[in-house]
Amino acid sequence: MKINKKVESKVNEKLKINRNDENRVKNGSKIKRSKMK
Repeated sequence: MKINKKVESKVNEKLKINRNDENRVKNGSKIKRSKMK
């Protein structure tokens, strides 16, 4: 059970990062994202 909670927290962190990336793209930094690819 403890391991599952750790995994869940890691997944939540990734989801937060993904949301931040989406917000950046919405804010007009699509150019930066295309450069990373």
